[in-house]
Amino acid sequence: MSEALRESARIALMECLNLGRQEMLLVVCDPPCAEIGWMLWNVGSKRCREAVLVQISPRKQNGNEPPQPVGEWFGKFDVAVMPTSNRFRIRRRVERRASRARASRRCRE
Repeated sequence: MSEALRESARIALMECLNLGRQEMLLVVCDPPCAEIGWMLWNVGSKRCREAVLVQISPRKQNGNEPPQPVGEWFGKFDVAVMPTSNRFRIRRRVERRASRARASRRCRE
């Protein structure tokens, strides 16, 4: 893995999202973004209490929702990042559950 990717993951988690030592991190990615997801998990797991990496299948088109449990998991973690190749439209009830988590999505087009 490149040092540039490692440094980018560190900046995203520590400086942008302010990941703390006692927090829990959720990383959700798909195969096209697996390297990014793994690096976020790797960097985060050394910094926080618990880090979880979940890989989902790419959606058929932008706007399709992620698998049902994923939206629910957002509300159970302090910080969540979702580097994926698709853009997701997450329903309001899922957003309400996730509102307590600091979340970040980076979508590639």
